[in-house]
Amino acid sequence: MQAKKINLFKTILLIAFAWFLANLALVLFSWGKSYFVDFGPRPTNYQLDLRKDKTKQGHKIIFVATQAEPEKAWLFGHLWVAFDQTPNNEPKNTYQYGYYSKDKTEATKELAIAVMNPFGFYFGQKPVQGQIQIDDPWPHHIQLIAQIDDEDFQKALETHYKWRKETKYIIRPHWGEKSYACQDYVFAIADTIGLKTYKNHYGEFPPESFVKFAKLNGIKVESRPSFGAYFQHAKQ
Repeated sequence: MQAKKINLFKTILLIAFAWFLANLALVLFSWGKSYFVDFGPRPTNYQLDLRKDKTKQGHKIIFVATQAEPEKAWLFGHLWVAFDQTPNNEPKNTYQYGYYSKDKTEATKELAIAVMNPFGFYFGQKPVQGQIQIDDPWPHHIQLIAQIDDEDFQKALETHYKWRKETKYIIRPHWGEKSYACQDYVFAIADTIGLKTYKNHYGEFPPESFVKFAKLNGIKVESRPSFGAYFQHAKQ
């Protein structure tokens, strides 16, 4: 009887360890799809003119993505928005904003728990605090520059103001619910100005999301396999 209990315990441990390794492999594979890619010179620009009235200058909104740079402690990459004028109530001379977890350690822990939980695909992760942060200091790797009408620019600003009030951050939501991560903020802005977006980006790192987003809007992002961002651009 005691031997059976020990064998059962060993089996459970083996299954749990196999589950852990499978999920770890999936995360690393997804990360590699965004890291071991050369997108060309930095920044590489793509353009869209969405103006209905081409005689007016309108405004520009830039959708920006970076690859992971682990040598700089930048582990996951990022996706954010740059406006051509400072939104109301933002610090003077700031133009670029992204959505983050307030406590990255807590966010990573809760996501890891959800990923390793066999029922995590349904129950999702525990929400953590989120917030808009200023992204002006960060370098651009790939970006989509959208020229838009004044009216659409104001709509984009209104969406930004709504996200300024958002306080939760969720990468893996409960089944059927909405995520709140950097992609969601960016796609909310994009959707406001008439660009095509998609809902489920779980398991994607920001550069992969950028490529899919661009493709939906008729832009093919040029890329080729590489040994990773550090080896490509260490001398830049």
